[in-house]
Amino acid sequence: MCMTRDEISTTVHDLKELRTLQDRIAAKIKVLEDQIKEHMADTDMFAITGDGYAVTWNEVSSTRIDTTALKHDMPDIAAQYMKTSVTRRFIVN
Repeated sequence: MCMTRDEISTTVHDLKELRTLQDRIAAKIKVLEDQIKEHMADTDMFAITGDGYAVTWNEVSSTRIDTTALKHDMPDIAAQYMKTSVTRRFIVN
């Protein structure tokens, strides 16, 4: 799909406007989530259910390899298990 210079300009401006709106929505979502979490912490609740919703807020533990320490302590072993991936980054400023 080839676009004219004007179409590209309009599309980029639309994209920037929508990303700004997305950032505002994400900030509002965070505020609402934080309010719910604060209520749950204050009332020592880990789950809330209501009409058409269920909210849980639990600790989750995960174990991962500390690659920085591995590279420092055993660089030869770390190098054997490193893999390179290539992606394309799309940036609009």
